[in-house]
Amino acid sequence: MTAAEFAGELKLRHAGGEDLPAVLQLLRECHLPTDDVSAIVGDFWIAHSGSDLVGIIALECFGQVGLLRSLAVMPRYRSRGAAQVLCDRIIQDARDRAVADLYLLTTDADAYFDRHGFTVIDRDEAPTEIKSTQQFAELCPDSAIVMHRRVAG
Repeated sequence: MTAAEFAGELKLRHAGGEDLPAVLQLLRECHLPTDDVSAIVGDFWIAHSGSDLVGIIALECFGQVGLLRSLAVMPRYRSRGAAQVLCDRIIQDARDRAVADLYLLTTDADAYFDRHGFTVIDRDEAPTEIKSTQQFAELCPDSAIVMHRRVAG
């Protein structure tokens, strides 16, 4: 099966409380923060192939500003288009929720997000809504790269 065929077969849905253990496990396996996830589990999208969890991503909204977080794909499903499907879903979700500007923090995926329209910005340029998140203020190291993408035209 090609990556495009695999990506086309993925099913996406919003996470619920019953998904929390699987979400936390995948985040831990990918060395991503988990401390505040239980409070925002409903902001996650989950990708499945059959009964297998493939990947997750979340969008926290603060009015017209959004924080993309926790893009994680199970190792056995990487390089098959799942991350692209999840990114596309979250960008559409941001549009649907009238988010004008999307931000993220990363320690090692800046090249990936650069290919998807995000640009590196200085930490000081992040809006107050993003700086006030636990993700920005506590969970991600000060060395994390801040990236921005305009969503609404």
